[in-house]
Amino acid sequence: MPGAFTPTEVARAARAGAFAVKIFPASSLGTSFISALRDVMPDVRLMPTGGIAADGVGAWLDAGAAAAGLAGALSTAWRQGQDAAVEQTARDAVEAAERSGS
Repeated sequence: MPGAFTPTEVARAARAGAFAVKIFPASSLGTSFISALRDVMPDVRLMPTGGIAADGVGAWLDAGAAAAGLAGALSTAWRQGQDAAVEQTARDAVEAAERSGS
């Protein structure tokens, strides 16, 4: 999955046939960036990653993301509490996704 930071990079990845485009670092761009991209590129699947908190997944999905990457949140959870913390972080993300309007 190619990564992108700008709309031009997203468009290039989509034209090249990418199934989805990873938006990184998403936390510095915000959910409004995803919404704006979806307005002009509604057929491109976007996966924000980089600084996504488990409890914030719903906001990203509501903005139009197809998925959200949680590598940082899961890594932090592992360092803090290993298996149990990773499982709780994943549960929190799923619950946030279920609460979203998507």
